[in-house]
Amino acid sequence: MNRRNLLKLFASASPLLFNSSFNKIDEYFYNELPPEKSKLNKLRILPRGLVPGNSKIAITATSSPLSAYEMKHALNFLKQENINYEIGETVRNNNSSYRYLSASDEDRAAEFMKYIVDDTVDCILCGRGGYGVLRILEKLDFATIRKNPKIIIGFSDVTALLTPIFEHTGLVTFHGPVAVSSFNSFTQGHFKKVLFSNNNFEPIVTSEPNAIVIREGKAQGILKGGNLRMIVSTLGTPFEPNFDNSILFLEDVSEPAYKVDRMLSQLLLSGKLNNCKGIIFGQFDNLNSRQAFHPGYSYTIKEVIEQLYSKLNIPILIGMPFGHVKDKLTLPLGILSEIDTNNRSITILERSVI
Repeated sequence: MNRRNLLKLFASASPLLFNSSFNKIDEYFYNELPPEKSKLNKLRILPRGLVPGNSKIAITATSSPLSAYEMKHALNFLKQENINYEIGETVRNNNSSYRYLSASDEDRAAEFMKYIVDDTVDCILCGRGGYGVLRILEKLDFATIRKNPKIIIGFSDVTALLTPIFEHTGLVTFHGPVAVSSFNSFTQGHFKKVLFSNNNFEPIVTSEPNAIVIREGKAQGILKGGNLRMIVSTLGTPFEPNFDNSILFLEDVSEPAYKVDRMLSQLLLSGKLNNCKGIIFGQFDNLNSRQAFHPGYSYTIKEVIEQLYSKLNIPILIGMPFGHVKDKLTLPLGILSEIDTNNRSITILERSVI
């Protein structure tokens, strides 16, 4: 029996409970830290890793449109690594008919599910962020996604896809580059460390000397998070995240301090951070900027984070390389990780593919 069929057999053997209101699996993935020296979670599913010369990536536009030219760096990287790829119709049929969306809700959901059930596809790389995933969530079949585990990767708007898939299926998903990313050497290196098959896995440590320590400490937890706007947008819905026992990572771009204040306050008031183990913020483009705000100027984003989150008794860092930056980490949702403010580091402690 080959690896694909073995994974499908394992996934289909797990008990699935269905909600008649829409096509999803009830939450059964428990968010407890593992006992020392034990596996994280028996119900968690790791997708198969990429193998040069043997794997294929499908590129689909789950959110906003993009052109083939914008993918040149990603396609060059895939060719360099001898990874096959297929470009979906949501990318190839690029036009302005759907405004800020790449295609209709039905077509975007259908193409994503088509690649989920395609046994020749090992990874689904989302074309770009922008906006649109929230409109297709109820059209996805989470039971089928669980039965056909594969790498699903992207960032920004794609957060609204990655988080519900992990929470409702146990399938590890990946916050990392999209097809329009620059795929520079840093991004390529981390992408390969996390997503390529490797029988000799060692913890992946990333230190950032310029990161800012908001609260000191060291903690382990389940890596979760993504784009702040998208996480807040799912609160109060069936697709909201669970951050218990997590190392939470958050990023955003081009947001004024008062909007970041509003979103971070909402996240705090929601109670989602009550049992969080640590928080890592990405590299905000306007971290120390003050915008005009009557009658004078606003707080900076750094000041907002300090005011709201320094009271949490957990380690907190600002300025790690993920999200809307060229140097981009690939962060697996659902994998045991560690934050260490002394080293200004995040460490992925377990393999995230098989």
